[in-house]
Amino acid sequence: MDACRTPRERRVIILGVCVGARNQELRGLRGEHFARDGYVWISSDIGKGGRERWVPVLEEAVETVEDIRTSVGPDDFVIPGRRPSNPPWNTRWREYPDRPSSPQAIWRTVQEVAIRAGIAAHIHPHLLRHAYGDNVAKHAGLRAAQALLGHASVDTTASTYIDKPGLDELTISVHGFTYRGSRGYPPTEHPEMPLEATTGIEPV
Repeated sequence: MDACRTPRERRVIILGVCVGARNQELRGLRGEHFARDGYVWISSDIGKGGRERWVPVLEEAVETVEDIRTSVGPDDFVIPGRRPSNPPWNTRWREYPDRPSSPQAIWRTVQEVAIRAGIAAHIHPHLLRHAYGDNVAKHAGLRAAQALLGHASVDTTASTYIDKPGLDELTISVHGFTYRGSRGYPPTEHPEMPLEATTGIEPV
């Protein structure tokens, strides 16, 4: 996020990694989707499978969302289409708020910011969504992640978006755990085993 240089770049990265928006959703977002304070509305016309959802605004996204709320008209696209105004050098761009960005432009933006941030791996827009889903699931659980990502099935969330825990996470998860402190197991005293069960069945 710190590698973003322009409001446009910041919108792409923030809405991907802090809202979990898909590429098609990023391109479809308009000012009206930010009308409710504290939420981003993914309407059925841009959500995959026609699934509507409301995504609470994370702390890291507040500044960007407020900028969108004050500078983007209800019918204007948050990440508008654009064309170079000084071809063939293409160092200056003109934006068209009534037209959505192309999928390729979103890809290029994510890749350029990732390179600037010093990330060697190949980064694409959907990886931002994966990062959001993984972190939300670890914090709030699979059901919350499923709803916030707009998945029809929790299996999709679990199998595709959730990373296996690393050594640090596993260490933290068992920190302080002991069998003796876990609901009385093992028992401190062993009751005498009856010679014969009252039902006539041999004790096991």
